[in-house]
Amino acid sequence: MEGVLRLEDMPGRTLGLVVVALVALAGCGPGEGGEGDDGGGMRLRTRSPGATEADCPDGSTLTYDTFGREFFEAYCVRCHDSQLATIAERNGAPLGTDLETLADVRMHLEAIDEAAAAGPTRVNLYMPPSTSTAIPSDAERDQLGEWIACGAP
Repeated sequence: MEGVLRLEDMPGRTLGLVVVALVALAGCGPGEGGEGDDGGGMRLRTRSPGATEADCPDGSTLTYDTFGREFFEAYCVRCHDSQLATIAERNGAPLGTDLETLADVRMHLEAIDEAAAAGPTRVNLYMPPSTSTAIPSDAERDQLGEWIACGAP
């Protein structure tokens, strides 16, 4: 067919460059976020874990009582709950990775940052899974990154 680009007609190097470009473009872009995304800049939106490099601003008021408890109850504890005894009940969450208390959360801060928080250059979308009925907004992920950067007070 004339005018149709077919993969089998592309030389290997060209195909490789096209794939790399498409993968790079698929992961980022302004305003691609869910509810709460202000579309204000380019941030990597990824399901591949990585540190957010979020900052703790002077005067941050986020604490476990004002932010953390509600966030983890809304988005995490439905799977990361010690009362759920099997992997199946936990929707695949590993046994022992519980997020019910501040002490539980503090044991997993690095993993939480890499899986669910957001910072200046990336929004981590690994958790909760996209099949979850409740997904945090980018603004909530930003708050999570800030709270973790401030030491999870």
